Parts: sequence; structure tokens; C-alpha cells
Amino acid sequence: MKIKSILLFCILGFFLTNCTNTELTNYSLIPTPQKMEIGMGTLKIKPETKIVVFGDYEDYKKEIDIFVEWLGMDLESGYTDNPDRRDNTILIAQIPEWKDQEGRYKLEVGTFGVEIIAGGPAGVFYAFQTIRQLLETSDDENKIPAVLIKDQPEFQWRGLMLDCSRTFLQVEYLRKQIDLLSFYKMNVLHLHLTDDQGWRLEIKKYPELTEKCAQYAPKYTNQKGGFYTQEEMKELVAYAADRHVTLVPEIEMPGHSSEIFTAFPELSCTGKTTEIFPFFSGPGITQDILCAGKEEVFEFLENVIDEVIEIFPSEYIHIGGDEAPKHNWENCPECQKRIREEGLANEHELQSYFISRMTSYIHSKGRKVIGWDEIMEGGLAKGAAVMSWRGIQCGIEAANMGHNVVMSPTSHCYIDYSHSTTSVEEIYSFNPVPEELDKDHEAFILGAQANMWIHIDRNEVSLDRQIYPRTIALAEALWSNQEDKNWEDFQTRLDVHYPILDSMNTSYFRDDLIYMPEDDEDPLNALRLERYSFDFHGYQAFSFNFQGMACKIVLPEERADGRPWIWRARFWGHEPQLDLALLEKGYHVMYCDVSTLYGNKEAVRRWNSFYQLMQNLDFSEKVVLEGMSRGGLIIYNWAAENPEKVACIYADAPVLDGTSWPGGKLTGNGEQLTGIREKRLGKGSEEDWKRFLDAFEISGKSFQDAIAVSPISQARKIAEAGIPLIHVIGEADDVVPPSENTDPFEAEILKYGGEIKVIRKPGIGHHPHSLDDPTPILKFILKHTTL
Repeated sequence: MKIKSILLFCILGFFLTNCTNTELTNYSLIPTPQKMEIGMGTLKIKPETKIVVFGDYEDYKKEIDIFVEWLGMDLESGYTDNPDRRDNTILIAQIPEWKDQEGRYKLEVGTFGVEIIAGGPAGVFYAFQTIRQLLETSDDENKIPAVLIKDQPEFQWRGLMLDCSRTFLQVEYLRKQIDLLSFYKMNVLHLHLTDDQGWRLEIKKYPELTEKCAQYAPKYTNQKGGFYTQEEMKELVAYAADRHVTLVPEIEMPGHSSEIFTAFPELSCTGKTTEIFPFFSGPGITQDILCAGKEEVFEFLENVIDEVIEIFPSEYIHIGGDEAPKHNWENCPECQKRIREEGLANEHELQSYFISRMTSYIHSKGRKVIGWDEIMEGGLAKGAAVMSWRGIQCGIEAANMGHNVVMSPTSHCYIDYSHSTTSVEEIYSFNPVPEELDKDHEAFILGAQANMWIHIDRNEVSLDRQIYPRTIALAEALWSNQEDKNWEDFQTRLDVHYPILDSMNTSYFRDDLIYMPEDDEDPLNALRLERYSFDFHGYQAFSFNFQGMACKIVLPEERADGRPWIWRARFWGHEPQLDLALLEKGYHVMYCDVSTLYGNKEAVRRWNSFYQLMQNLDFSEKVVLEGMSRGGLIIYNWAAENPEKVACIYADAPVLDGTSWPGGKLTGNGEQLTGIREKRLGKGSEEDWKRFLDAFEISGKSFQDAIAVSPISQARKIAEAGIPLIHVIGEADDVVPPSENTDPFEAEILKYGGEIKVIRKPGIGHHPHSLDDPTPILKFILKHTTL
């Protein structure tokens, strides 16, 4: 039904004036509309307010029902054949010419009523979200300020990826994320359903995938698996669709698939059965990969895809394709045979063959393929879309070749990174269309997506803190005009949205500015504190910068007398469960953020500044020091020099065995360093090692000389200073006698008559802060740290 032309120009009886960006802050809409004019007066939504549709009522019934349910009023709604203005009415109408413009709408609010004009249901839904935000941020309950808004999204792909494989996420949590995404007009939730850490989707043809491949090996008791039934996922897909969010499934191939070999080892190149391990407790990215030479592998994947597309009606199916190791293919006779028979040049072209074959199959089912940018290696399959994560260059190349692209670079879109690494402002500044891209290929940039890999932050509170408000910033970056973005204005509007997130049971990172009393004599008393979310009821959380170093304080509002401070190295940006337990016992916890520093001069400078700050602030006569391997060296140095300030040291991994130290490996009792290994600083080259030595101002020294700055050399100082050491590894309930350990650091402590208490269970890993239940370790620490 065509709308009467008079409706396009219908004014609902209010005076409109043009507004400036600063005036928009009064309305605190996120994302900011493309065009907005403000009027005079307000409209109060009442129980007798009616919602009428000029057109097919059934087309908009779901959008109306969702809005009415949120409003909490039983508003009457139905069809009307008369678009003329009526008091206290919300009128919905459609413009057929806008049908292909997803999300486009016009919203007029006057003192007499509301008019929503859209190209279809998505536009109506987004208009209702705008009304919700106007109501949520209004000073008067159920009153909408008079506005005229003309709006539509800048990009069609506005997404968030959640990693359900490494940490299984409950359906209720996913539903909450859908509510939040739709509220901020995001429209894609990408679910990473399979990886080495578990297969999370029921496949009826292969029940073993969820019977065996969805659970961790029994020896890993610190993390639980799980999976989604097809019925659960279909219900979630429908729930999301009602809110105009598309669920895009990801089935990893050919790499990141070792969990499959727990049940189907024959699909690998080696035929070996694997075990599923939590991310930080196992071997990391393994050489295991689906065999590209076996026909049964493609038969398996095609059968899986058949069921996946029955569950997910999304236009795109994500097939991963990233970080696919080629080692097993190089040594697999069947893969080498495939290379010869297909006339391929190498294993990179074999990966292209693999991806192209699966792309063709998925296309035959009426769907499209998208994958991480590694799918370009060896040649990009025809019709495949690229998710560019290793920067933007692959996205530029793919778009210039005529392939659709979703930009998701680590620099701006990886929200598992700490806030100090990737800030809200950096994400807000992101433009998915690079300046280097040819203008005639800009249309191939579908949009962008934030990625939340869930291997560090694993509880829902911590996840929310990583996701919000950074995803909200991305929402505006992808919806609003790039030239209209204004960081200061966005900050002002964002402040109004924190209570909304609170009402939606969502934690978040916050950076309100709070100042300590100014004191010109002591600059430490004038530190700028940045308060962020109150993650835990009864605790205040603050962060601040000191001499270029990011620090954080978590303060219980009421603290038990006599409890010491816990001073921690903060790695990876996580919120450890162990810390929460310590807080609940009345301890203060303070962090030094060194999440991106590995044995370099800046790390040393930050640690030294941090402990100077400890001395100057003098919060407690004694402190408990916690140090992990990369920060432990500085902790031990400072403790040995200030034994009167230290109650004890508890450490997750006090000695380096080569897995964290660049360039070398400690062996035996730590008297020598041997070997060069690929580590986080690079390839373990001589240059890397010299850089490490230079950080401690001993450049030019040999490998053997470096032991003088290792934690081993500090053992004597710690022992002679009489500082107790608690060595924490794993989750054992009982103390392991030091005599049963071969740890060289412990051996040195005992050699010089030091006191050491060890809690250790080999094979569990050295990250007790990531345990779901840290109680055993907590009890042990509390026993030995109470003053």
C-alpha cells in the first residue's frame, strides 16, 4: 500500500529549530542520528496511547510487541486506513522506495503524537530504539522530547564476535548481548562456535562432536565445557531476528580444529587422537589440522554445513581459515598427492583449494562464505568475503579485487585487549574505509566488527567490562556520518548511558575523572584518578597514571583492620577471580599494568616507578607482593632492598623456564642459560637477547652473564632478608614439600636458609587467577599472609 503524499509532510503541531552538535548532547542518543532537529515541548506516553499501522499490521507486529513489552504498558495497537494525525497516537507507515535501505527511518515526535516512517520493519525497530533512548534519558518519566530525526546506518555490517569455543557462554548471556547490540543499532552477532578448545554446536549426524568434543580432558578441572542444542540455537536465532540482529556462525577450518580429532582422529593427517585443553593450560596453537588430502574430510564438513545452514538463515557462513599450520600437510602423503593431482604449487595453494572447495559447496546451498584474511593465501576463492584482522591491508587488497570486506583490525577492533592498549577513543575514531582504498571500490567495505576472544576474561562481569563501552563507541562509528563524529560530544552522551547499562545488568569500563586533594608540595597527592565500572557490589575501582605507567586500585568500601595491601602485576587486562576473593576478605588490591611489556627497558622503568609510588603513598607498613614471571625480577629486587615493607611474596611462576623469557632457557639449578627459542619478543635472536640485557643496563654481556639479573640471583637476597615466599602453581589443596620440587628458584631460596611454602600440582598450569574456583589457593594465601 502506498502512503499518501500528505503524510510525508505532516507536522504534528510543534515548532522545529535547527540544532548544533552541542545541543544534541541534551538528547544523549547513541549512535547520533544522521540528521536531527529539536522542537518545543514533550509527549507523554500513557496507557491509553495507541499504536496504529498504515499498511500491513502483521509486518510490524513483532517490533511493536517488543517495544510495548519494554515500555511495561499494555498499549492498544492495530491497523488503520487513515494516516491523518490523531492525538496520543504512534503512527507507523512505510515508504516502498526505502525498502532496500536497511534501517532507514524518519521519526517525528510532537506534543500530539509520534510518526514513524520507514522502508520496512528494521527501520521501525530502530525508530523504537531511538524512542527508548529518549525515554531512558528523559528527566520526566515516559515523556519524549519533541524531535524530528531522519536516520539510517552508514555501514550494513555492524558486528560483535563472541568466542564461545574457548569459553562456553550461556544462552541467557548471549540473549543479553543481543538486547544490548540491538539497543545500539548493531546488527550482527558472530559466534565463534568451534576451535581447539571445544565444539559448541549440536550436529545430529555426528553426536560425538558434542559427546566428546565439547568437554575438556578430565585432568583440566578449572574450566567447564558445554554446547548448544539445535533447538536452543534456533530459538536464539529467532530471538535475534526479531531484534534485527543476524547470528553468523563460524565453523573453523582447516586449522583450529584439533577438538574434532578427539572423536574423529582419522580426519587429521596423523590419525592421532587429541585431547581438549583450556587455552592457557595446553600447547597453544598446535600443528593439528584437517587433512586436505582425504575425501572423508570434505564429506564430514559438507554434512556439518548442511545442518548449520538449517539452523542459521544468515547470508554468510564464516569458515575461519586463520592460523592454519602447514607442517602436517608438508609431511602428509595424501596432502602431497592432492597437491600433485590438482597441479598446486605448494601448501598455501592447497589451503586455497580447501577454502575454494568449501566455498563452492556453501554457495551451492544459496549462502555466501566469509573468512579471516588468511583465506587469501594461495589465492582468494571466487565470491568469498574477507574479515581483515591482521591490519587493514588484506581488506584493501580484497576490496580492490571486488570482494566484500568486513574490517576488524587488531589495532581498533580487538576488545579482548586491555583498555590501556585499545581505548574507547581509538575505537570511536575508526573508519572502516581506508584512505588508501580506490574510491570506486569503497562499496565493497561492508562495515566492521569488534572481536572478543574469550580466553583471558572468562566470567560475565569481566567480559562485559571488555565489551562495553567500546562496542558502543564502534556502534556510533559504524552508524553515524564519519564527518559528524565528535569525541568530546560522544563522551558527554556516553556518561548518560552508564545508568542504562546498570539497569541492563551490564558491567563496563568507565573513566570519570576524580581528583585527589591538590598539593603542590607533593604531586602524588594530585594524581588524576579515573574511575571505571563498579564491577563488584561494595567495591570502588580506580585507575591512574604515574610517570607514564598505568596503575589501578580496587578498594572495598569497608575494610577489615590489619589486612595488608596486595600489589599485583596486571597482565592481559583480566579481572582475576582470585582478586575478587581477596577483596571479599577485606584486602586492598593494587595493579601495575604491564600487559604489553616483556623484559624491556620500559617495563623496568614502570616497575621502578611503581614501587617508588608504593613507598611514597605508604598505604600500609607492610605489603604482600604478587609477581608473575616477567614482572617477578623487579619485584624480587625491590623486596630485597625493602624487606621491612614486605609481609611476604606470593608468586604464580617465580622462575622463568624459557617459556616467558626471550632468547634463553633456564636449565638445571639455573647456573647457565642455553638455547635460543622463539618467544614473544620475536624470534629469539641475538638482537632480542641484547635488547633484553640492555633493559637492565648490562648490554654487551654474554648469555652466561645474564644470570646475574635473573630471579635466581635474587633468591639469596630474598632468603637473607627473611622474606617468606609462597610459590603458587596449580590448584592443589595441600602444600608440596620443597624437597619434592626441582624448581631452581626454590632450590636457591632453601640453599641460603630462606623460608618457602609451596602449593603445586604439576600439569594444571600456572594461572590460578583464571580458575573458576580459586578457593584452595585463596585459603593457602590467606593462611600465610594475615599479619
